Amino acid sequence: MDLLHHSARVLAVAWLSMLCSQVTVARDFRFAGADGILDTTLSYGLLVRLEDRDPGLIAISSGGSASTANGDDGNLNYDKGVVSNMVRVNTQMAMSWGRIGLYVNGSAFYDYEN
Repeated sequence: MDLLHHSARVLAVAWLSMLCSQVTVARDFRFAGADGILDTTLSYGLLVRLEDRDPGLIAISSGGSASTANGDDGNLNYDKGVVSNMVRVNTQMAMSWGRIGLYVNGSAFYDYEN
């Protein structure tokens, strides 16, 4: 693949990732005399491998030319194309009642490729 097509693909993926990366919603609330804020972030990520495997990073025992097999799993496990297609939600809640405070944070994700 020539440099122009490669650069165009990289720019397209970067533009799409910036366009739809995350949405954040925060709300103040009052419950039983306590003040609080609830903040939720929904994000999406896409990871695409654009080039073939580099034989210089793959161990000789796996068909490459690298002297060690300790670092080639990332190259061996993924072909060209979509590597990760993930949606994530992160929620944070902070409450205060007088001199007492509470902070709770939770995260969850799902990767459609892995």
